[in-house]
Amino acid sequence: MKKNNYIYILIILSVILQCLFYNNTKLNYQYTFAIGITGLDNKLSISPMLMLLLPIFIEVFSFNENISDIINKNGKIYIIRNYSKIRLINKMIVYIITKIAVFTCLQIIIYSLLRGKLEDLSMYTNIRAIILYINIILAIALFEQIIQFYISSVYVVLITSIYIFLGVTIGILTKSLIVKFILFPSLTFGLYNGAVYSMKNYISNLIFVFVLNTFQYLYISFKFQKTDIY
Repeated sequence: MKKNNYIYILIILSVILQCLFYNNTKLNYQYTFAIGITGLDNKLSISPMLMLLLPIFIEVFSFNENISDIINKNGKIYIIRNYSKIRLINKMIVYIITKIAVFTCLQIIIYSLLRGKLEDLSMYTNIRAIILYINIILAIALFEQIIQFYISSVYVVLITSIYIFLGVTIGILTKSLIVKFILFPSLTFGLYNGAVYSMKNYISNLIFVFVLNTFQYLYISFKFQKTDIY
């Protein structure tokens, strides 16, 4: 079985586990995976936090070695077939975005089937939260590609996962916008990025993430242009 098939199976299992876990708590959000949990209600308990991040950690694993594969394995074949480097990068980015979209659709379907409508949040609020959730996951995936230029892919998943965990947990504890931007995974969930309570904060965070993703894409393109294909 291919790696991608394993990943899809793992993401489905992780989201099902999420639903079952949150069904036994007072966290009654229909789409908890995008809305998040309140640190105050759970006193930052490690269990609900890890269950919240579990599918993201699996997604991080699925994005590992994308750049490494192009540079060290498949890139030369594509170059021989008259692929330009920028076309290779764009193809990789489209692949990542498609995978994130599929993952998110799986989460929405599973949550809709297993949890139903459990909160008073409007569909518009849920959509806002999911849009920023997708963009943050993309930002994480692009960040992961960048550090692959400098660090062996063996360590990339560990470093990225630690960064996500620190970003989310610290983001719950701080009100500093600068800290939240530096630790941008803190903006993943609707309770903390403004999607639920503050439209102004939501818009500013969405603009920041859009600029961040644009910068990361341009950096990856520039860096890859300067990198030899083996």
